[in-house]
Amino acid sequence: MPDKIVDYSALGEKIRHKRLSTGLSMDAASEKIGLSESFYGHVERGSRVLSVETLVKIASYLDLSLDYLLLESKPVSDCDKALHMELDSIFRDKSPSQRKYLLNIFRVLADGIDKLHQ
Repeated sequence: MPDKIVDYSALGEKIRHKRLSTGLSMDAASEKIGLSESFYGHVERGSRVLSVETLVKIASYLDLSLDYLLLESKPVSDCDKALHMELDSIFRDKSPSQRKYLLNIFRVLADGIDKLHQ
């Protein structure tokens, strides 16, 4: 079993990135979530272990999925971050059925990208 199951630094970076991309200050985010600014800062730096309840509060407030926060722990390049932000802006205001439809379109395009790129 690995020594560390959760990469708190990567988790904190994702939280910080989302907070910054929405234009929130650390003070405003921590207040809305109900955490001290000091503890919230530790969460973003990955220097504190947080409870499941706190993680759910943060994820819910910042509209982040728990699987994204916990399962994708590999570093993300600046190009990937920009792509994620662009996709997020496309999907953000869509209904679940519209999101599913768009995802299916992306899959069809991805499967045929070699044919399109010739």
